[in-house]
Amino acid sequence: MVALLHELFPWALAFFVLNSFALVGARRRLLVSWNGEPHRLERRSLAAPGLWPACEAIAPFEPRLWLTATGLIVPRGGGLAPPDADELVEIPWARLADARAEGSRVKSDAGEVLRAPTPEAAAALAARVRGWARAASGAERMADLEAWLRDRLRVDLVRERRRRQRERLGPLRLSSTIAFASGFVALPASLYLPEQPGALALGAFAVALLAALAAAVLAARMLAAVGLERASIRRALEPLLFYPPLAAHAPSFAARHLYADFAPLAVVAALAGPDDVRRVAAEEWLEIEEGLAGTDPARLGDYWRVRREALTAWLRSVGLGEGDALLTRERQDPLAVVYCPACGAEYRRALGRCGDCDVALRGWGPATESAPVR
Repeated sequence: MVALLHELFPWALAFFVLNSFALVGARRRLLVSWNGEPHRLERRSLAAPGLWPACEAIAPFEPRLWLTATGLIVPRGGGLAPPDADELVEIPWARLADARAEGSRVKSDAGEVLRAPTPEAAAALAARVRGWARAASGAERMADLEAWLRDRLRVDLVRERRRRQRERLGPLRLSSTIAFASGFVALPASLYLPEQPGALALGAFAVALLAALAAAVLAARMLAAVGLERASIRRALEPLLFYPPLAAHAPSFAARHLYADFAPLAVVAALAGPDDVRRVAAEEWLEIEEGLAGTDPARLGDYWRVRREALTAWLRSVGLGEGDALLTRERQDPLAVVYCPACGAEYRRALGRCGDCDVALRGWGPATESAPVR
């Protein structure tokens, strides 16, 4: 048994480390909480929140889809990543009336339509797509889109779900930490002791398995407390049961199934600070502005107007005012000539777009002297 553990441990460690990293960039947001602290929006291109077991990472889900009078525009292959313009495809509504969820994918007779982070999110999205495809008119379709957007922006529901989650988060963090300490600290230390590692290694392995089992049970209770059905909980926790080392990621692993029904802006507003809320709201407003300015009004004009109305109503409800007010920034660096209206980064050269947010930069006017970027 000890010899088997000695052979398998490097592979388990490698998988754990690879599973700890997450790519962060424009339209791929990651909220991270360390040791129970308030969440903050991660801004680096590569983050490693999974290396610390008490860390909780939440990646809000935003379906990448655009509604037209004739069909649904989606990324080719249903990808979760933001697509380039030449990677988009329009599927006629007639081919979407049978949209269905298969695992975490939405499919129809046109093939794969969209991907979602969880089977539950895929099922809800498939039902929505079927409703749009069977709508009697474009006006009915747009009315349903607006209702869906407003439902996804319900911050009160996100906060209530977070309250129920927090009631059970402490024990889950503790079991996750014990699983990490016993499986990735005590176990390798005992395996490579010069004398008689057997008893210590088996003891550490047993503690790690028990902690992993406890984490799975606590995660199941957490998911049940927020309203997930038994079948959904089973699907959510299957990876933990088949690969117990994932218990070291249990808080993040469970959290990703809790907020997939809500827009990233609502999740950020419920969990993060006001600066992060302002940044994400500004990114959303700028995307709508660019969409209204750069698309054929007869094709996507109604879609962008519905999104703007939903976002405007949400901004007023949370006291952020009109969308244009989000984009105004006072110059902090006297040498800066342009700034990002989303994150507020200032640039000393007139670049085109923000490297972090991928939005168009705005200017104040010429600086008094030249200087390097930022």
